[in-house]
Amino acid sequence: MSSKIPNRVSIHDRPKEIETKEELGHWEADTIQGKGHHTGILTLVERKTAYTVIVKLEGKNARCLANCYTREIRYSGNRT
Repeated sequence: MSSKIPNRVSIHDRPKEIETKEELGHWEADTIQGKGHHTGILTLVERKTAYTVIVKLEGKNARCLANCYTREIRYSGNRT
């Protein structure tokens, strides 16, 4: 399967420390679309602590997602 993301690194190639949850600060993200694909939420989970953030997305485009992700990681990164 080809990726549309340039310079993408496979999840299988991540460092051992991430897989074994030895370090803080490694996040996993996912999106969930609502019925009819009109709304959605972003979930962020810090791998070591399982600290979870769930945020309503204000839009459906990449810029909205990136802005939301960046804002939440900056805010939550200091709390884990």
